Amino acid sequence: MEVVIDYEYLTGAKGEVIVKEISVAAKDILHTFHFRNPYPMNPHGSEENGLNWDNRIVPYNLLETTLSETVARYAHLYSYGAQNCQYLSGLIDRPVLNLEDFGCPNRHKLG
Repeated sequence: MEVVIDYEYLTGAKGEVIVKEISVAAKDILHTFHFRNPYPMNPHGSEENGLNWDNRIVPYNLLETTLSETVARYAHLYSYGAQNCQYLSGLIDRPVLNLEDFGCPNRHKLG
């Protein structure tokens, strides 16, 4: 079984990735998690993506555990873009394959 992982993030005060939302999609299943900010930050939101810190639910220190447990039963993990795959692989200590390598178009090019 396979699953696709995607996430929205901000760049933190030290240049680090701060995940705001992560989604895991498989056949007939979609999990989406909204994470609290990891440290005090100025309020942030975007009309473009609709994300806002007020939507946060999951404590940030549970990011790795939440993702690892969500994908545990899946044999093959995918994401789009080498940088995303590298970040996710490092986060959960499992290989995440790049959809670009399989000829999948960028989501922004899908109609």
